[in-house]
Amino acid sequence: MKTHFRTLALTMCAVSLILVAGYPALAVQPGDEGPAGTDTWYHDLCHHWSHHYILTLWREGITNGFPFPIFDPGGGWEMGYQFEPDRPMTRAKLLYMMSKLFQLPPDEQTPSLWPDLHVTQTLYGHPAYGELRAAALKWEVAPGGDSLRLSATGRRFDAVEFIMAALNLMHYPQELSTEETDDILAAFVDEHQITGSDRPLVAAAVDLGLIIGYNDDTLRMYDTMTRAEAATILYRSCLMRVKPAYSIFHPDGDGYREVLPIEAVGLRNTAAAAWQVSITNRDGEIISHLPGTHPQPGEPGEAVWDGTDNSGSPLACGTYFVGGFVQNADGRIFDAVRVPIRLSRRHLQCAVDPPVASLGKHFHLMAETRGGADHVQAAVPDGTDRALHPAGQSGGWSLWERQIRACEDHGFSPGSHTLEVKANYSGAVRTETVPIEITDPAGSGGEGDEIPELVPVLTR
Repeated sequence: MKTHFRTLALTMCAVSLILVAGYPALAVQPGDEGPAGTDTWYHDLCHHWSHHYILTLWREGITNGFPFPIFDPGGGWEMGYQFEPDRPMTRAKLLYMMSKLFQLPPDEQTPSLWPDLHVTQTLYGHPAYGELRAAALKWEVAPGGDSLRLSATGRRFDAVEFIMAALNLMHYPQELSTEETDDILAAFVDEHQITGSDRPLVAAAVDLGLIIGYNDDTLRMYDTMTRAEAATILYRSCLMRVKPAYSIFHPDGDGYREVLPIEAVGLRNTAAAAWQVSITNRDGEIISHLPGTHPQPGEPGEAVWDGTDNSGSPLACGTYFVGGFVQNADGRIFDAVRVPIRLSRRHLQCAVDPPVASLGKHFHLMAETRGGADHVQAAVPDGTDRALHPAGQSGGWSLWERQIRACEDHGFSPGSHTLEVKANYSGAVRTETVPIEITDPAGSGGEGDEIPELVPVLTR
């Protein structure tokens, strides 16, 4: 399954590269003006492999280059810029670029929380303290007091870590089992080089399509990253983003999180021609297009998913993935990193054992819930509630139980009674009733207070 998705991702990447390579050279020359406040176009990118990637980021106002003087015989000295694409990208410059891409408001508060981030910090000749502080705080790059290692050369792993945090995906590595992590990474010949604590994060990035590896089936997570490589990763991962309102939703009729709003964020300065959000399964197969079966014209906006497929049929509970794309006016497509979403339905069912109990004796009340109930309680005939105790898990269901004495103090008397059981969820309550027959001990032919053995009577 994982191998299938990786093959799909590699194919999509190859198609993307073909599309980019197939476009005619765009009419931009070294020294041309870009968006307000940005460098002029770079003199050293005319024939570099990263030209198209960096050009798009430049038009979005995200890149910075290095100034150098140029002598124009007709006009004297003027300032030009170079991107220096093959120069190593430092962690500071990567964070700085990402803070601009994600439009983080600069945080100028003092004092600095990190020993290597000073209020006088500059990058490319510009003040950079506020941008770096905002990024480090927002994405929890390092605890207060620890070094941000700003001057260190960035690695592919650093870019993956920063982007996963920026896309609010750091919970996903924790959800992967050791077996799933090993299965995902087994496709790469250098997976043994990935240290134990880094493995879940790298596996999650592969599973979500953030990284796909090289043609020789390596990941090279700890290799030095050039400025061109860093820009390319951001181009492929962050120019289109999908932002689900929450990570779990419950389309089950209780009025709480019945649908999943999804915000699509795309290009800012380059006109967007069309966009679409999609829901896929783990293998990357599209099962639902949003907001319609055809791409929507114009700038990305909001889509809503109700837990159904393209035919309108409800989907089974489980993990799905939100993805999508934006297409610019030149026809170029920017894909979003897919985001995991768990579709869950809340259920409660309950039973008593034995179904007939003598007055004064005990019976077991059992409940099973699905969908993450916080607690379960039952109302006995006198109107008071009795909390049921967690009793483990079985087949995706949570088990609860409570031993209850059928005594007059709790409102029981010979005859039929109905117990109301409530499963309490965040924002919702599920209620079911269960009957219990109480007999007069005088006619039961037995004394004592034996507690019946708990018998699993619920069926699914």
